[in-house]
Amino acid sequence: MPKPPPRNNPKSPKVAGNAPARPGKPREISSLLSGSGLASRAREFVRRQEDWGSFFAARLEPALLAAIGHCVEKDGTLTIFVDSAAWAARLRYALPDLWPAASEFRPGIARWTVKIQPVAARTGART
Repeated sequence: MPKPPPRNNPKSPKVAGNAPARPGKPREISSLLSGSGLASRAREFVRRQEDWGSFFAARLEPALLAAIGHCVEKDGTLTIFVDSAAWAARLRYALPDLWPAASEFRPGIARWTVKIQPVAARTGART
């Protein structure tokens, strides 16, 4: 019985690293994303973020607005992420006054929640 070739032999034809490169030009990431529909969903997500940012900017005090990280709409719930528990409490007291305007702004929102997301978690910094 013959001995099998060594695994790490760079001259062996069975090693995947020696496979010829595929011909053709590399495709751009934008063409890959547009084909999957991911780019349009990302644009819609960013647009809704900006819409809620302008909604809150017109109705909240600047210090409270600065504490809001971002907002996520999902299944009729608006989740608002803030920097700390203190800002979350202040925002929870301010939100009931905004409910009529919010339901007029986005009729699909049935409720909202406030969650804490520290700045380090939002920016990806290590603590």
